[in-house]
Amino acid sequence: YYCNGVIVPQWLYKAKKEDIKISDFYNIKNADIRSIFIKKAGIENFMNLGEVIDTYENYPENEWWAKSEYKLIDIYNYFFNTHPTFGNKQISTIYQCMILLFRHLRQFGFL
Repeated sequence: YYCNGVIVPQWLYKAKKEDIKISDFYNIKNADIRSIFIKKAGIENFMNLGEVIDTYENYPENEWWAKSEYKLIDIYNYFFNTHPTFGNKQISTIYQCMILLFRHLRQFGFL
């Protein structure tokens, strides 16, 4: 079974969002399958599980950070954030997160 170009187990492919148990995430070893699991379960279900590393609240003088309600949350080497322009929730790997961080730093004049 394929989901977004990734080979996934049958149970994950056929699972409905409401039937997925978040605890199953920790049993999945493959990073690509974990990403599919998170997307199927719903990013919002993971937001309270990780450690908040950075948030718009740390930048009160910058109105763009406040508008974005940006939060960077680490859960098991995945980072969740809210896109600062569009407001949609995103999942990123550590590498993607670093690229995003440098873009934001450059955009807001810190680099």
